[in-house]
Amino acid sequence: MKNSLRHFLFSLIFFFFCTYLTAQNFSIKAILTDNKDEKIPFATATLWRVADSTLMKYNISKEDGTIIFDNLTANTYQIKIQMQGFDGFKTENILVDKDIDLGKITLKSSETALETVEIKAKKELIEVYPDKIVFNTESSIAAAGTNAFELLRKAPGIVIDNNDNIVLQGKPTNRIYIDGRPSPLTGKDLADYLKTINSTDIEAIELITQPSSKYDASGNAGIINIRFKKNKNLGTNGSFNIGFNYGKYARYNGGLTLNHRTEKASYFANYSPRIAQDYGFLNLDRTQQIYRFDQTSQSVFNNNAHNLRAGADFFLHKKHTLGIGITANINDSKGITNSNTNISAAIPSTLMSSDVLRAKNENNSQRFNGNFNVNYRFADTLGRSLEADVNIGRYQNNRNIYQPNTYISSFPPSLSEQNYRMITPTNISLWNAKIDYAQKLGKGKMEAGIKFAIVTTDNNFRFFDVNNGMDVLNLEKTNFFSYAENVNAAYFNYQIKIKKWEMQAGLRAEQTNSKGTLVAEQAINNKVVKREYIDFFPSFGVSYNHNKNNSFGLRYSRRIERPNYQDLNPFESRLDELNYQKGNPFLNPQYTQSMEVSHNYKYTLNTSLSYGITNGFFAQVTDTTQTTKSVMTTQNFGSQSVWNLSIGAPLEIKKWWNMYMNVNFSHSNYFANFGQNRLIDRQIQSFNFYAQHTFSLPKKFTFEVSGFYTSPSIWAGVYRTKSLGNVDIALQKKFWNDNANIKITFADVFFTMPWRAVNEFSGLYINGTGGSDSRQIRLNFSYSFGNKQVKTIKQRKTGSEDERNRL
Repeated sequence: MKNSLRHFLFSLIFFFFCTYLTAQNFSIKAILTDNKDEKIPFATATLWRVADSTLMKYNISKEDGTIIFDNLTANTYQIKIQMQGFDGFKTENILVDKDIDLGKITLKSSETALETVEIKAKKELIEVYPDKIVFNTESSIAAAGTNAFELLRKAPGIVIDNNDNIVLQGKPTNRIYIDGRPSPLTGKDLADYLKTINSTDIEAIELITQPSSKYDASGNAGIINIRFKKNKNLGTNGSFNIGFNYGKYARYNGGLTLNHRTEKASYFANYSPRIAQDYGFLNLDRTQQIYRFDQTSQSVFNNNAHNLRAGADFFLHKKHTLGIGITANINDSKGITNSNTNISAAIPSTLMSSDVLRAKNENNSQRFNGNFNVNYRFADTLGRSLEADVNIGRYQNNRNIYQPNTYISSFPPSLSEQNYRMITPTNISLWNAKIDYAQKLGKGKMEAGIKFAIVTTDNNFRFFDVNNGMDVLNLEKTNFFSYAENVNAAYFNYQIKIKKWEMQAGLRAEQTNSKGTLVAEQAINNKVVKREYIDFFPSFGVSYNHNKNNSFGLRYSRRIERPNYQDLNPFESRLDELNYQKGNPFLNPQYTQSMEVSHNYKYTLNTSLSYGITNGFFAQVTDTTQTTKSVMTTQNFGSQSVWNLSIGAPLEIKKWWNMYMNVNFSHSNYFANFGQNRLIDRQIQSFNFYAQHTFSLPKKFTFEVSGFYTSPSIWAGVYRTKSLGNVDIALQKKFWNDNANIKITFADVFFTMPWRAVNEFSGLYINGTGGSDSRQIRLNFSYSFGNKQVKTIKQRKTGSEDERNRL
């Protein structure tokens, strides 16, 4: 496999080199001046091919007024020039069969002089494209003062379940990309990280439900990409923001962004801290055999988080760009969870005493998540491009948990204690490299590429019995788990447009080599799980533009979801002595096939119907052990199938009243057979609704009302959830020439965000509810400063999307 990939890479580079050498390219040069012979910088120029009126290239004049179009093939062209304060200009037809120097082009001043021109453009809240939906969060007032995790709740088609898992179009997903790179985190660690990202740093959330073969095959529900703000203006500019939230406790957030761009390079840096007391509650009423356990718990975590992003792009030549970037997240967390469990007979009886278990978890953790990226891009005017990326990442989590368990018995009166300490350092390293090449082929465009990824994880779990203040190592429960994974991938994709039809087809191959090793203090418990497999992932899409008002699409893809690294880790995570969660080193990947048909009306109303079936579905199964204890673990379910109908549209009701609405209807079926009396066969119809109303008021005030509702559904295949939702109201005022604004939000007005769920499986009954202090007052101030001259920088993906998402 490695030899074949090496040959493929050599062939790809050789093909690119040969095509490049055989092309004959020419250029057109000119200098723009006014009627006083002063040079005109930053004028917009477009190059058009005369034969078919095709726009070939876009450019901006330099500070000395020069403008160059290079890498042109022999043909006849025309140049059109636009500049504020001057009349439009276009050249005569230019026959290019050699390098052309047009000399000076003098632009005539407009007869209407404008002392001040202010151009304002506001993005739509939702933008619908053939391959994705973009949720422009900066267009939402209520988004200010919150975090990335809460923003996902507002995105169309996304539901956050009762365990902070993300569900896209009825299917759970952990494929979260950050600026085109996959996050290395999953599960609770992913949720905790997203909660540290300030909403004011986010530009948009992209939802890609049917990715092409160019993307990593992981993610059974598709890809969610969180795109940070990155200023695209020439010169020096920046922004500053500060926020305050208050629910049950106070939270503070802020941010500073600086950008500097010249014609040779672009630099950016962002720092955003979050200091907060986060509150949560969890209530579980559990009946198991002859016992009833009625548990209530409350948690308060003091989080001190810091996010840093910095990078630079160097424009070596019009065709060559070199970039570097770093991201870092540091979170120091100290929390206490107090739980109280009343233990009694499931059927009231005088023969059984009523006991109480009190547990106080002291949880101290220090997390670090960092990534370094270097990238190169080549692109010419002939449609050829070559992109290369190398990523190095590191994730560390040092956790120390002290858990005293105190039993109080009423008959006979007695008191006993069982105290534990768990020290669980986790270290994950990742490295990957990828190359993507694209060029015109026939009447279409071909894309091909390769990727190599290596991930290693080390998890050291030390379990101590605490006796008389002394930590004594428990040899039966202490172990070391390591996991190494290598994924090699290659893909080919072809796109073509024929009149009103546009087609895309591709194939991706991924070879996976993995090895999980459990080394216990008692060698009898040692385990080694080794896997080697190759998978092929086809994808295709067809779209038909019937007319300017109607377009139709059909898309298919096959995808894989590999287990999260922590889900493979067999360590125990305890709420108290009677409830704990552990990983499963024998967990297999799950595979999903999905088909989607869509219709778009006037580029606003978007309707899609999709069907997906997942084999080996990851389910969170809660089972019984040792009569009185329950354990939750991830297991491969039999199958999950989901039908989903999605309808969404932005509407302008009045010029001062805009609305966005999205509705999702789902039919889900879960089937699994875990043995005698352990059969699961469940079906449910559910829907969720999101709407946002924005009102433009006098004096630069804006008022917003937004909310969502999620009907009863099924979580993780076994839990039947109740309905939940929320309503937010927000007010914004702009001032200082629109460079500053202040926003106030009342979140979860009716306190309807807490979840409720019931589980009945294998003789176990659980009725649970949980949530946070979601009803909050949020106040946010932001200010922008610096140059406003626009020049676009293309956002790029870096290739670490998959591995960083599974940490």
